[in-house]
Formats: sequence, C-alpha cells, structure tokens
Amino acid sequence: MTLYDWLQFTMTFSIIVLVVNAVQLHAIQKPNILLLFPDELRYDWGGVVNNPYFNHQELPLNTPNFDSLATSGTRFTTAVVAAPVCAPSRACLAAGREYDAAGQGQNGASVAPSNDNDFDVEEIKTFYKAIQEAGYWTMITGRDDLTKRTGPGLNGSYHAEALGFSDQERCAGSVDVTWGECHGTDNGAEPCSGANSNQSSSHPTIHEKYGLWLSNQSVSPSVAAKYNVTNAFELDFKRYAELNKRGPYDSVAWYAIPDPLPLTQDQYQDDWIGRAALSLLERKPGNQPWFLEVSHQAPHPPMDITSEMMATVRNRGTFPSPYECQEGLLCNQSNVQITRQNYAAKIERVDYWLGEYMAKIKALGEWESTITCLCSDHGEMLGDRGATAKSKPWQSALSVPLICAGPGILANRVVKQAVTTMDLAATFIDFASAKKPSGMTSTSLVPLLSNIGTYKRKVVNSGLDNFRIVISSVNDTHMFKFICCNGACPGALSEDRAATAVRNAPDEIHLFNMKASDWNSTGRFESPVHDLASSYPDLVKTFAQLLPGPNTNKSYEWRGCNLTGWLTPMPQPKVFTNLSGAWQLEDSSVAIIRQEGPSEHATFQLSDKSHSSWNNVTGEIYMNSEGKPSIWCQFSPTSNLTGTVLNDFNLIAWSNNKYWKRKDEQDAF
Repeated sequence: MTLYDWLQFTMTFSIIVLVVNAVQLHAIQKPNILLLFPDELRYDWGGVVNNPYFNHQELPLNTPNFDSLATSGTRFTTAVVAAPVCAPSRACLAAGREYDAAGQGQNGASVAPSNDNDFDVEEIKTFYKAIQEAGYWTMITGRDDLTKRTGPGLNGSYHAEALGFSDQERCAGSVDVTWGECHGTDNGAEPCSGANSNQSSSHPTIHEKYGLWLSNQSVSPSVAAKYNVTNAFELDFKRYAELNKRGPYDSVAWYAIPDPLPLTQDQYQDDWIGRAALSLLERKPGNQPWFLEVSHQAPHPPMDITSEMMATVRNRGTFPSPYECQEGLLCNQSNVQITRQNYAAKIERVDYWLGEYMAKIKALGEWESTITCLCSDHGEMLGDRGATAKSKPWQSALSVPLICAGPGILANRVVKQAVTTMDLAATFIDFASAKKPSGMTSTSLVPLLSNIGTYKRKVVNSGLDNFRIVISSVNDTHMFKFICCNGACPGALSEDRAATAVRNAPDEIHLFNMKASDWNSTGRFESPVHDLASSYPDLVKTFAQLLPGPNTNKSYEWRGCNLTGWLTPMPQPKVFTNLSGAWQLEDSSVAIIRQEGPSEHATFQLSDKSHSSWNNVTGEIYMNSEGKPSIWCQFSPTSNLTGTVLNDFNLIAWSNNKYWKRKDEQDAF
C-alpha cells in the first residue's frame, strides 16, 4: 500500500467513525429518560462492580442493577454536587445553576425568609419545564424537596405545574411525613402540632400523599397494642418518637438502629415510591417521549429498615470502618457494622426497584430508546471524621455516584474528570433537543458520554452556608480541591485547624491534590497530612479567585474568601533545645501545627502548677507568622493534660482532642 492509499484509507476510516458516532448522537435526540435519584447515596457505595473501598478493602454490597448500569454505560468517579444538602442541591439541579444563584440557601423548613425553601418558580424555569415545552411527558415520584417549606400537598400538586411536571406522585421525606417539619396552611394542610420541636406527645397532621396512604393501612394486633396505634401512619409517627427518645437526630441513635422498623415491607416508603413509579409508567401517554425522575427516600437516615431487609444484611461480611473516626459511639465497631449494614440494606432496596423499572420499560418495548441515569443529591459522612449526615465540605458528603447508560452513550467507560451533577440539567436538555432557559449555567455532559465534542466546564464549584469549594484538573497528576470556610469548616478535625490558628487567619482554608497516589489508598481522605494550603500560597490565591464573591442574601450570608494570613508560606521550623522555665496551662482552645516532612525534635518535661511532673514528651518549636515561637507537642494517648498554657511563649499542645493556647505575646527567646 502506497502512502497515498494509506492516507485515503485512514481518512475514510475516520469519516466512518464520525458517521457512526453522529448516528448514535442522533439516536439520543429524543430518547426517553429515567433518572434514578436516591437521597444521600455517597460516591463509593453505588454502581461499581467489586467496588474497592479504602485500604483496598472490598465493600460487601449487592447491587447487580447498579453494576449492570455501570458496565453498560459511562461512570463518573468524581461527580460533585452543587450543594451538599437536600433542598439546595435539588434546586441547583432543577435550575441548572450554581448554589449561589439557585435561590435556596438553606434546607430547614422554618428558616427566614418564609418562602426560602420553596423553589422560586416565578423567577427560575426548571429543566423539567424546558423539556416539557420540547414535547416531553414529564413525571416525578418521591421526595423532590422543591417545595420543602410548604410541602407537596395532600395530592402532590403544589407548584407541580409550574415546576414542569405533567404527572406526579410526590411525597415528603421520611421524617417530614409525620415528625420533622411543620407545614403551612396554604397547601390545604393543617400545621403540625409541635412535631418540629420534638414533642413526642404531639399529634401529627396528614399533609402529603404517602402519609395519607399510610393512614389507610392497618397494623397487626400485636403492633397496635405495643405502640397504641390504629393505623400505619400513627405507627410511623410513634416510631420516630421512639428514636427521638434514644437520641437526637443525626446521632448514633438514628444510625446504629439494631431493631427493625415495625412497618411491613409493603408499607416501607421506598416500596410506595417504587409502586408509584411503575404506575406513572403504566398510565403515561404512548405517543410522546417521556422523562421520569424517581426520587427514592433511601438511603437517607434514619437508618431504619424492615425485618425483611435486616435479614439480608445482619450476617453480611465486615464493612470497612470510617476514616479519621477518633472517638465516640460512631467509632464503636458494633455501631459501625450496624450503621453500615442498614445503609447497605437501604441501597440494595433501591437497586431492587431499579430492576423493576428496567423490567417495566422493557415490557413496554421502550428500553432500547431509554437513557437511564443514576445520581444523588449528596453523600453521607457515615462516621467518617466522626461525623454523620451531610452539609460538610468533605468528599464523603460532597461526592455521589453518577452513571448514565442508553442509546448513544459509550459502554463500560470511566470518566475521572471532575464534573458537577448540576450539569445533568443541560444534559437532559440536550437529549430532549430543548431550549436552554435564560440564566442556566449548566454545561452538557453529552461530550463525555458520547466522546463527541468538548465538555466546556473548566472548574467545578460547590458550597453551602459558610463554605465554598472549587475543584479543577490541572494535568494527569494534579486535580486540586480548594476549600474556603468563613470561620471554621463544619466537620473539621482539630488537626485541620492547625495552620488557620497559627496564621491567626479569619477563614479556614484547605488544598488537596485529588490525584495524589495516597488519596484513595490510605483511607485518610483529605487528611491534614495531605493538606497543601500552607505550602502553596500562589495556588491558594489562584483558586480563591475562582470562588463566588460575597452573597448578602440572609439565607446564604457568604462574605467571600478572606485570604488574610494565607498568602505567605509557613515559616521553616526553628528548633530550640533549652526549654527550662515555669509553664502554666489554661482552658482556651487552639489547634496544633502538623509538620510536613522530617524535622529535629526537642525533648522536654511539662509540669503543672503544683510542679508535679508529666511524662517526657517530644515537641517541635516553630516561629509563627509574627515571629513568636510556637511548639507542637505530640503526647502519648494516655496523657491527660488538663488545667494548664505557657505564660512566656506559645504552647500548642494536643491530647484527648483538647487544645491550649498561649497566655500572652511575650517572646521568651
């Protein structure tokens, strides 16, 4: 073959590939779309065959339908939510906007202004409405949280038309059904009597579909006698009252639940949602493309599961322990296993229902023309860093599974580039050949799903309350995650605050390389030992400029990122060996300094006010940003330092999670 023939062959082959891809892309212009959207599903618990957790431990999780979706489609390993809590995250997706522009700054139903947690349908058009206007029959079932404060209403219709739903079976979240939220009267519901103040004697008011259905469901005589109830709605309320007596919401009492939920499997909320989804599919028109979002309640806490679900996980293999869980009931191995078994059971129930949806769509003869995506509104700390729930800037709360499969989407593809789940809005608009609404900043993921075109997003932003985050890939070995918190970061370890305290900085800042070799192998995600903020002030300045400016809306109250104290490198440690002198401690708190790399050590002895001796400890002395000497002391786990701070220089000592700061600014050296 001559060079000319080879060039002709190569060009012809390339054209064929482009044509094939173009045909595939055309096939997804008007597909049906199924969005499976469970609540609080963290990134490392969904859709990965033989999913390695951390420390190379395998997660004993059975999700054949998630796994099938992953192998038949495209999976994203670094999918980040726009805001790591329910209502704000869902608002960002619906609006296709970043957190600061989506209008829902908070999650609680009672925060000001009074309409803060109802999506602003008058000012913002949703992607649901956009694809509905492009000819789609749009359906939703489960908890969408787009009318978080008011509630969806007894028939689910509150704002449904304005949001863009052609048909719906909406409900509140589990605790909101009978216990957690008080709803107004503008949707036809009576205000609940004291439930939001955790008064177990309060009588709940039926205000949404699932609760209405429960009220017509009977309970067994033995359950009725035990709980003094007459129907499943009253039983659901009494169960949450019982959990509340065991401990506050988000405590270990609502996670490590050893006894089963007294509702039957048929009465379990995710089964109600699953049946509702099948009903929506059965009654939809047959002459137009459709979109269906199934917003499962699971695996959102409480980690309450039925006896049938419990039987499937109690003898399961050992689940990996949380990382950086230093003390407390959450770190207790028995509680760890119960919590994670229950979390797994909830996930596996969602996986079961995905199988049912797939079977129904196949029975309708529409599977080959349907795109299916799996995603979530946020993750779950699940004991990591000694924390539960979400609303924190750490990856366990911030990152979720994201998988899409169907016509025109590449199979068995893994995308490691950071993406935001908010970009599903523009993706669905692309699939539907719809018009992108004004103000939408979502960027389509179609180029990453089809390998055609270029994904236009350069940085991924996220935030909530007092923190903002930016993630950006620089090259194959560096993908940086930058965190700035006004004041202290929620869920931060005491060690995390070391550099902030030493610099006397108003804002807590962190910088991590998410492609570092030990990021996913050591079990110390975002550990202080990997924090680069103190070493790279130029990067800190660069990434801070990518964060949003101040947001004066009282439901946000973000004042921008203050870099005071952060734009100079940490001083090199200066080691002193002459440590004689009288030292005293007081109860004031500060953080430790963590040394990056080797350093010399000085051995000294501490004494309390009565001059009784503690054990010898090893310490390192640093010069802080003001030129004052500081010490980081590493004490043995058995040390019990109470009641003492240096009166002549800055002792920063850590033991039993307690910290001490200097008493004055005097330089003794």
